Order: sequence, then C-alpha cells, then structure tokens
Amino acid sequence: MRDPTTARLGCQMECTLLQLVTEDDSKALVFVLGQDARRYFEEELPASPFEFPSPQAVANSRQNVGVMFLDKLQYLYMYLTKLEVDEAPEYSTLVVYGLEQLLDVGGELSADQVRLASLIYNTAFRVKLRHGTAVRFLAHGAPHAQLQKLEAHWRLFT
Repeated sequence: MRDPTTARLGCQMECTLLQLVTEDDSKALVFVLGQDARRYFEEELPASPFEFPSPQAVANSRQNVGVMFLDKLQYLYMYLTKLEVDEAPEYSTLVVYGLEQLLDVGGELSADQVRLASLIYNTAFRVKLRHGTAVRFLAHGAPHAQLQKLEAHWRLFT
C-alpha cells in the first residue's frame, strides 16, 4: 500500500491523465523524467484504481496522448526546442512529469540546477507563447519550493 503522500502525488498525475483522455480531439504529450517517474507509469499506475470513464476515453488515450520516457535533461530540452520551431504543432498540451528527479534536487538548488531548470522552463513557456500550447509541470516527489518559484517566474515573464 502506498503512503498518503505518494498517493496524493500520484492522484495529481492520475487527475491530469483523466482530464487529458476525456478531452476530445486535443492531443497531449507527457514527458516522464527519470526512473522513479517511469516506474510510477509502468508499475504503480496500472495497479491503481484508475479507471477510464468511457470507451471514448480509452480511444482518446491511445490516439491523443503520447508518453515519452526520458532519462536526460538534454533530451527534454531538444524535444522542447523542436516543438518550439515546429510550424504546425501536433500537441495542444505538454506535461512534464518529474523534473525534480532529473535535477536531483534535495535541499537548496545549486547554481547549475537553477540554470538547467530555468533553461527548461524558459523553453517550455516559449512553446506556450508561440503555439498556445498548455504547459504543465508536475512533481513526481514532493514539490520543491524553489522549483515552484522558478516555474512561476518563467510562466509570468515568458
């Protein structure tokens, strides 16, 4: 059985997925970052009480929601950059799940971690600005206060 904190954080991802599969004709791409976040998708999510609300939601999950498992921030940056320069973007929603895992945050963020996080946030929100794509960042573990402040900063100023 999962502890309450893990269950609550998992619910955040499950609620997001539920929202994505119930939207008709809107495509979403979910970036799953790091091994712990991947394990959640491959082991914990299938074992959870998550259920599709309708047959259409099942079809939407297969046709409209893509999931990419990435183990390096440079790959995420490359994909975000590609999405930014695409003339006709395929996705209306981007979800980045587990950024704090690849940044390996524990306590205070180092200068390198701030730089990398800022690069990712800035690029993701430029995709939003250019294409009107909804961008969501979800933590796999406990939310990190400094990362939340950085995200809010880039969301506001990009």
